[in-house]
Amino acid sequence: MESPNKQIKNLSKEFLLGGMVARYVWSRNSNAIGLVLLPTSLRNADVSRREHVRGVEVDAYADALGQLLPAWSVDSLVQVKTAVSA
Repeated sequence: MESPNKQIKNLSKEFLLGGMVARYVWSRNSNAIGLVLLPTSLRNADVSRREHVRGVEVDAYADALGQLLPAWSVDSLVQVKTAVSA
């Protein structure tokens, strides 16, 4: 399981926003930069994350795919949509 301390090694930048911390993290797997917002009281907390989703339905789906499903991943911080009017 990856803890926030390991995420800090992948940290691009961190900002204090009053009682909150805005932390930009970089994922090696997806090569994406994500934004994590958390209270300053949890800034240095070592909260472990589960690596894979588990459950009866999820396990059956994972077996059908032949791989475990990740519990979390860094999604792109910026998403762009193009719209064309006809």
